[in-house]
Amino acid sequence: METRVLLCVLVVCWSSIGFAQNDSELEDDVFSDLDLVLNVAPRRERRQVKTMLTKETKPHLTELTVKTTVISRYAFTAVYCKMFNRHASAVEGTFQFQIPAAAYVSNFTMIIGGRVFPSEIRPREKKAKRVKEGEGPTDKPKGKDSNNQSEGDMEIFKMSVIIPGRNFAIFMLTYEELLQRRLGYYEHVTSVRPLQLVSRLMVEVTIVEHSRITHLEVLPLRNGKTAAGNTADGRAAMPISTVVERNNSMCRVRFSPSIVQQARLTTTGSLGDFVLRYDVEREMGIGDIQVLDGYFVHYFAPRDLPVVPKNVVFVIDTSASMLGTKMRQTKEALFTILRDLRQGDHFNFVSFSNRVRVWQPGKLVPVNPLSVRDAKKFIYMISPTGGTDINSAMQTGSSLLSDYLSSPEAAATNQNSVSLIIFVTDGRPTVGELQTASILGNTQRAVNERFCVFTIGMGNDVDYRLLDRMALENCGTMRRIPEEADARTLLKGFYDEIGTPLLSDIQVEYSEDSVEYVTQHLFSNYFNGSEIVIAGKLTNRSAETLHVQVTASNSDRSIVMETDVPLRQRQIETQRRMKAAGLATGMGLDAIRGIAPSAGSVRPTSKPSTAADTSRGTQRGTQPGGAAQPDRKSTGDTNRKSTAGTDRKSTADTNRKSTGDTDRKSTGDTDRKSTAGTDRKSTGDTDRKSTGDTDRKSTGDTDRRTTADADAGADAKSELASGPGYVERLWGFMSVKDGLRSRLRSHTSRERDEHTRLATNLSVAYNFLTPLTDMSVERPQVLADGTFATEATPTKAPAVVAAETGAGPANELPEGEGEGDGEESMEGGGASSPSQSLTRKKDQPGQGSDAAKATGSAVKRSSKKSVTISKTSADGDPHFVVEFPLSKLTVCFNINGEPGHVLRLVSDHTQSGVTVNGKLIGAPPPPGSHKQLRTYFSTITIVAAKPRRSYIEVTPKKVILDGRDRMVLPCDKSVSVESGDLAVAIAARSNVTVTIRGSIGFVILLHQYKNPAPYQRDHLGFYISNSKGLSKDTHGLLGQFLNEEVALTQLPTNVVTEHPTAGGVTESARPPATALKVKGRTVPVVKKSRRIYSGRQMVDCWFARNNAAKLIDGEYRNYVVSHMFDTDSWPHNANTD
Repeated sequence: METRVLLCVLVVCWSSIGFAQNDSELEDDVFSDLDLVLNVAPRRERRQVKTMLTKETKPHLTELTVKTTVISRYAFTAVYCKMFNRHASAVEGTFQFQIPAAAYVSNFTMIIGGRVFPSEIRPREKKAKRVKEGEGPTDKPKGKDSNNQSEGDMEIFKMSVIIPGRNFAIFMLTYEELLQRRLGYYEHVTSVRPLQLVSRLMVEVTIVEHSRITHLEVLPLRNGKTAAGNTADGRAAMPISTVVERNNSMCRVRFSPSIVQQARLTTTGSLGDFVLRYDVEREMGIGDIQVLDGYFVHYFAPRDLPVVPKNVVFVIDTSASMLGTKMRQTKEALFTILRDLRQGDHFNFVSFSNRVRVWQPGKLVPVNPLSVRDAKKFIYMISPTGGTDINSAMQTGSSLLSDYLSSPEAAATNQNSVSLIIFVTDGRPTVGELQTASILGNTQRAVNERFCVFTIGMGNDVDYRLLDRMALENCGTMRRIPEEADARTLLKGFYDEIGTPLLSDIQVEYSEDSVEYVTQHLFSNYFNGSEIVIAGKLTNRSAETLHVQVTASNSDRSIVMETDVPLRQRQIETQRRMKAAGLATGMGLDAIRGIAPSAGSVRPTSKPSTAADTSRGTQRGTQPGGAAQPDRKSTGDTNRKSTAGTDRKSTADTNRKSTGDTDRKSTGDTDRKSTAGTDRKSTGDTDRKSTGDTDRKSTGDTDRRTTADADAGADAKSELASGPGYVERLWGFMSVKDGLRSRLRSHTSRERDEHTRLATNLSVAYNFLTPLTDMSVERPQVLADGTFATEATPTKAPAVVAAETGAGPANELPEGEGEGDGEESMEGGGASSPSQSLTRKKDQPGQGSDAAKATGSAVKRSSKKSVTISKTSADGDPHFVVEFPLSKLTVCFNINGEPGHVLRLVSDHTQSGVTVNGKLIGAPPPPGSHKQLRTYFSTITIVAAKPRRSYIEVTPKKVILDGRDRMVLPCDKSVSVESGDLAVAIAARSNVTVTIRGSIGFVILLHQYKNPAPYQRDHLGFYISNSKGLSKDTHGLLGQFLNEEVALTQLPTNVVTEHPTAGGVTESARPPATALKVKGRTVPVVKKSRRIYSGRQMVDCWFARNNAAKLIDGEYRNYVVSHMFDTDSWPHNANTD
């Protein structure tokens, strides 16, 4: 028996040693690989640091990159997190990241073992059965609704998945927020709490502003127990390894501590908050108005105004739970606030527990030395005890303030004043009225819109929903103070924000015939150091000016400010500013969201904080008179990567030029980030499985970027046109916020339902995770042996991978059906067929657009029928094909445009009122191509100005129909919509048919790639299906040929060619060239073949070179218009031979 036991012990020991050796070898491979990825000389990591990593039983976090781009206060943040399961068996990995409570998540994508698992934003269903975490292939990340997971003004986004053995898991999260100006500064906070030491850690914040940046400060790392404050020397207090680069209106801040530097700060991986604070120069008068793509945003922050007197009642919780530190810090804050009250202010104090006490019953007391002294005595004598009667306290405080405002004293002393209640509590109602709805209703009736209520919650046992609703319903705001935070500093800071009112009753009006869908434009108060932000949509884009009028009340008079804003000039200024920052039209919206944005010449203004950092090479040098040049061996530079974090193995990474370099890498290394918003999922989302990467188990294979990883979000630098610009997204963000506030203030269920519907539609349209939407996330099912449960697409796919999707590429057209003689199906069409049939895909039940349903417009399921289109089209790179039925000829030409150019395709504005414009995006050429850049149409806009102005905007992901009603229709669902004279029929992921007044028709092909190569882009093809309703004066790159006849002719030539022979040299004439006669011009052409209809048909055509010189009227640049909604008529310039 003893022998058996001894043998068992020996076997176990040797087995353990064997496994330890295998794991050790694997870990050495991983660390070796990490050094290769960094492209720097391998450096020894301290033994204790490596020991910490080795002892981890959970997946090791190998990389965390957080990149933010702030454009005019609107911040796009992209988070890239990479984990490695070093064990042979599958283990659970948890991704969690703190985001600001006011931000909205816009996308989340996972790549597990080389397979892509995307998310989908859907309207939240009432009384829906929630899938419990871990029970199925889909799950919902924890986030906005988990109050117990909030810390201060942050929320925790959390997702857990099973990671197969010896495999990588990649998590990509994006969110958006509008930075609020407080106490004269904007503050951007990035949580850096990976909860373990990270091999590659980087936080990068890029700020692009319209005005000059007057203040920039990087605060020390902040945790929950401390509050950020101003330092005498912001540069000296910066976190270790921080580098700041800036010019007048742009700056970039990078924080990239090495694993050793992280260990010096903390061994838990919870570094704290990386806080950036800045402010900009302000225009006097009406404020700053920015215009882009038919939307505007108005920033209003006047200064140098006299302070408006205030009437304030402090309602302070003195229940037993406030005993100790909370009460002491609250008293200290109130003592400080009393010293800051101004002459002319009136105030009072209400303390409450299970009973309510008033310092000076029945009145508000003017500020003077005597009243301040007596108030301090009252505060000092407060003793916490009893329960919490919130309802009685609010009734008492509201009654005090209401009675004072109705008294003759108030009318005589300060006619223009600001009145408010500041309510502080650390708990929930335990005495008196306990129902939240009753407390809110009683408070709203007591306030009666006469003053504002500001609420402050302290600690973890607070009903923050109650405080938030109480503030929102009464024109105030709510602030959270974490349990272990410095309550004294935060209370005083909150009071400072609202303690200096400069204006009251602010109303901002715009030209009624020029704007619509304007966000909140009536404000009760404007406080010093804050900012009023309004966004709206322009209805008349051809208008030259926008009239703006601001009315408000100051301390002693009413103020009226008005001006006419030049819209076109503001649009040009905005575009110029974006171009100067490397965010020009044609650059990806992904780049705007923080994915390796580029900038112009930027000079460094700070160096690493310590000599040790400098020795590691984080310092940048600047060449005289030139842009900042990076140190080729710097850790900071080698840690620069796109947000999706592709492994930097190409030597191109070490050759980064100035900070403005747009991170142009090898084709496998192009800003790997999910598009993550603007209704775009990862481009790899439509195919759950990366080609050739299904069963890669070895560390080397998994670490190499699979196709799904590399293309999880295509090259971001050339797709700005495929999604809304930052001003439109800011408008969408603010509109959702306004809808939620209006929903809370609704008096009837009908109003509430209407606000809910509108806010939900906007949330889905802009892909925001809000209280009205849910995020459904697919998760891998892993078997006990560590492999995936199935090689097929995960069980529950989002709408972008519907059941109809076949095995072919996503941009394939469905089989056609002939509609009569002379029409052939797509499969068997020949070159001689003058027109082709395009079949819509069968509709799926319940796939109607919520936006369309909400507007009440006619929405019908698409039937399976054919759409007849001609060859006249603009598709591909773009390749133009023009069919001349009368002449029985087909002509083709190319347009070598530039990304961001808007081309006029059809122009008949004066007659039928129809104009069609197309916007170009860029893409890198495929390997071996002679081209440096390729361009495609990312957006097609069709404007119909008669009988009333309306438009249709088509992108590969959605269709916006703005006719009688505004609807946003996804392209992954089949639906037919009619709105006035416009009709839109969408065949899911295939094509969009637009019909105007029944006599004008266009078909737009949707080219979407399931598994795109780095040089492929989702794009559109434009075909004219019916031109009967267009006039004979129609123009544009395609429209000018609709009513023309052409003829072929031979060009005589005098050119001879010498041929050497044995007897000397003989001469022979070159054969005559072919030319095209069009509009009296002679155009040399050559015979070519072109593929149309997504490559389904080959047509023979006569090709005109040199951007269609002489074939088209005028020159190429004459067809480049200023914006997508430009409808100016063609000047009728003609070419001559």
